[in-house]
Amino acid sequence: MQTYEIIFRTIPIGIAFVRADLSIVRVNQFLIDLLGYTSSDELIAGGLQQSIHPWDLSKFQALTAASERPKRSARLRIFARDKQLVWVEMTAVWSEEKAHANSFVLMVQDIDERVPVSYQ
Repeated sequence: MQTYEIIFRTIPIGIAFVRADLSIVRVNQFLIDLLGYTSSDELIAGGLQQSIHPWDLSKFQALTAASERPKRSARLRIFARDKQLVWVEMTAVWSEEKAHANSFVLMVQDIDERVPVSYQ
């Protein structure tokens, strides 16, 4: 197994490989668990955009918009499968490789415990 595959499977941060049209190619187990899904197929079929809290949808769209800036981050709320809100820090890193020019890696970190109760 290659090093990047080991990292993908074991890192305690959710990772999704996403196309420019926001279709998900692949997700890691941490993201599946964070959002309460039972399989990657279930999460991929549902997509992430539908899970974003409506008040944070514009942040998500700006985060995932292709631009000259190869990296963007935002704090936002996402609905888990059970409809509970989870605060996350999302970082989108657009690929600089020609073979993956229309895709990005989305890293999702659980920050629920760091967000003051007044914001929840």
